[in-house]
Amino acid sequence: KDNKSVIDNPTDSVRYHELNMLMLMEIQEHEQKINDLQKDNDLMKASLCKLGELQWC
Repeated sequence: KDNKSVIDNPTDSVRYHELNMLMLMEIQEHEQKINDLQKDNDLMKASLCKLGELQWC
């Protein structure tokens, strides 16, 4: 490479405004998945409790 700064080449620069939005969208998607899994877990615990598995009650 020559002595040019990497930032001089626009293809090598980071578009932080786009990165932040993508990260926010991914975090929101993961939060939704976590919430869905927690609901499923709660339903399974309730079902186990009804079947007499008292450690889940």
